[in-house]
Amino acid sequence: MAQIKVSALTALTNTDGNEELLINDGGTSKKVTITNVLPDDSILTKHINASAVGTTEIADNAITSAKLGVDVIVAEDIANNAITVAELANNAVTTVKILDDNVTADKLANSINSAIAANTAKTGISSGQTSAITANTAKVTNATHTGDVTGATALTIAAGAVDIAMLSATGTAGSGNFLRGDNSWSAVDGLPSQSSNNGKFLTTNGSAASWAVLDTDANETTKGLYEHAHTIASNYSISSGNNAMSASPITINSNISVTV
Repeated sequence: MAQIKVSALTALTNTDGNEELLINDGGTSKKVTITNVLPDDSILTKHINASAVGTTEIADNAITSAKLGVDVIVAEDIANNAITVAELANNAVTTVKILDDNVTADKLANSINSAIAANTAKTGISSGQTSAITANTAKVTNATHTGDVTGATALTIAAGAVDIAMLSATGTAGSGNFLRGDNSWSAVDGLPSQSSNNGKFLTTNGSAASWAVLDTDANETTKGLYEHAHTIASNYSISSGNNAMSASPITINSNISVTV
């Protein structure tokens, strides 16, 4: 079979049922008839030198994702509105795929928009509460307190505002109790009544205090001796109507006097 040096492939035509190839071999054009080389419905047979392959030459489902190279289909190849929800896999659109500020109010549920609108207008609260919310949006003011605690910044407790009921002491407060250093109430071990007890002295039996009379008229004693100082070192005056005695010898210091 003779070989032909082909310098240019000009066209592939289909005439009289045969495939004819027009070849330029260096200045001379030759027509070569090709028989039964390509099927009649072949894309090459019909579309070599054509500008594109028509969709009618592609069978349904003939092009799969495996036949497409990476980045073969770009945004310009996708018709407007061609991709619908049905073409998206579940969970295909994630948060990172959404551009900032791309979700508008139209994309939110009506209930969400209603809630936002209600709170923007501060619906359902008094005008005073609305003003308070507006004032505190920047958190630059505080409510002014009145009563026992006053102030809007530094708070002041009024004198006498903290009473017994406000204390966290243990025990029971009462008129006869006092607050101890360990923050507990304790009963006062008070004196017995002083009414009609003039001149008496306070004594105790070890469990209770009582008033007693000093017996100054006793003529008897169980003591065998009484001792006293033998030097009178301070002035002494014997009360009118009384006598005094001292066992001698005694010494009266200089400039000290005993008045009878």
